[in-house]
Amino acid sequence: MLFGQAVPRVMGEPSAGFGTLIAAPPSMTDEKYVSLLLWTICLLMFACGVVALTLTQHPDWFGA
Repeated sequence: MLFGQAVPRVMGEPSAGFGTLIAAPPSMTDEKYVSLLLWTICLLMFACGVVALTLTQHPDWFGA
């Protein structure tokens, strides 16, 4: 490559000087990641509780 030639940029990389990045993928911040983890844990705990309650209240539904 000769001196002074532009280096090709990777597609999706924001330009340094001008323009707007139209379709930037949203970044997962630490706060969003922790929130997603907590939401998933709560959802799984709720589902386990529903299954446990159903098994104890209606064992005949499951052939017990």
